[in-house]
Amino acid sequence: MKTTQSQCSGTVLMVPPCHFGFNPETGRDNAFQHQPQLTTEALQQQAMAEFNTMVATLRQQGIEVLLLDTHHASQPTPDAVFPNNWFSTTANGQLVLYPMATPNRQAEVQPGPLTACLNAAGYQVRQQLDLRPQATPGQALEGTGALVFDHRLGKVYAARSQRCDPALFRLLPPSYQLVDFDTDCQGMPVYHTNVLLSIGEQFAVVCPEVIADAHRDRVLAELAEQRELILISAQQMQAFAANLLQLRSKSGELLIALSATAHQALLASQRAQLSQYGRLLPCRVDTIEHVGGGSVRCMLAEIFLPKVEGMA
Repeated sequence: MKTTQSQCSGTVLMVPPCHFGFNPETGRDNAFQHQPQLTTEALQQQAMAEFNTMVATLRQQGIEVLLLDTHHASQPTPDAVFPNNWFSTTANGQLVLYPMATPNRQAEVQPGPLTACLNAAGYQVRQQLDLRPQATPGQALEGTGALVFDHRLGKVYAARSQRCDPALFRLLPPSYQLVDFDTDCQGMPVYHTNVLLSIGEQFAVVCPEVIADAHRDRVLAELAEQRELILISAQQMQAFAANLLQLRSKSGELLIALSATAHQALLASQRAQLSQYGRLLPCRVDTIEHVGGGSVRCMLAEIFLPKVEGMA
């Protein structure tokens, strides 16, 4: 089932890590988080430096980067640097808001400031779909962290976890075929699907090792439809080698944004495979990865919205 939605965006929204720190609320099920050795001030300075360098790198390569101010939040939001979890957009002008698992992540969801930011950049929000009222307490479906969309073939991949409640799959667009599955990484479900899977126009990076035995062949067969699979190990996954995003620059060049950690973890042969589908763009976000438990893809919320008429 094909859709009219593009797989790659040339515009992303990012949120500065103003309140960045170890988040004990999410640390309960995110094995990728680690307690920092730095003071709060030093940690935030380091995270902000990594963030600013990444923004500059993307802009230099022809990617439009919108910045959303988070000072409006009602409480500290240590994970605000990962905005793709609480909203997504579509080419027909829809803004989708998702139910987050923990209170300090729920505080990140600020549709008013987000819409103002998008409108100021010339993007149209024609409809807002808020999924939060349809979730009961304790239920979560954390955006494009929990859901990895194959827009070209009309599929959505979902690894069931505390952040991806199967009871909420009924909220997914009916135009997409759901491919859901279980995972196991050291006795725990992988907290977000986009840690083990990334889908580009003609490739998919996936870690088969952590997909449950009963589901692995089915998931790989679905992914292999019209795409080359780049298979990574669980060790590489833990270095965020699947947490990457294919983008399209203003000039039309395909780029693949990933962390320096992920780039180093990939074998030369895997980097060569991946480079067929876009120029690799490693960004050093070591502090954000180590303490926040998320990487480059988590930091990028794609904007697919239409532009206001007359605006390029």
